[in-house]
Amino acid sequence: MAAPTDWNSFETLLRSTFSPDDAILTVLPPQARPRLAEASRLTEALRRYDSSYHAELSWWTSGLEPDEGMLRGSLPTPEENWVVGVDREFPTVRRDDHTRVMGPDRAKIFVLSTVDDTPDQVLMCGEVLPRVLECTPWPGWRPARSAI
Repeated sequence: MAAPTDWNSFETLLRSTFSPDDAILTVLPPQARPRLAEASRLTEALRRYDSSYHAELSWWTSGLEPDEGMLRGSLPTPEENWVVGVDREFPTVRRDDHTRVMGPDRAKIFVLSTVDDTPDQVLMCGEVLPRVLECTPWPGWRPARSAI
């Protein structure tokens, strides 16, 4: 959640992992956070009773599959989840170690998108996501084997 060091070089690295024909990477300015937080809250409200969404989220964050999803240790604690104001509520874990530094969220937020909503473009954008995420210092994230 810290501000990235040497962002310009890192952004260049992110953009070099895919062709601009496959996806559009847009870095959101800090002033976009309140609108993103509101969109997140609205989306969460719309998904509140969506059982298939909650089933998939539970599977993705369960840590039961050794090579897919999120590692249990990288899920946030309830306190950490509260600090990030632009995300939806996701499963949390309790940990005895409180080694993570808690402070204001200064992470860069970026969006991957497509020019059109054609199935081919959405697929290409989805294939870009794991390549971009592999560059980010997100401890514990592992792409699904099928996404590599």
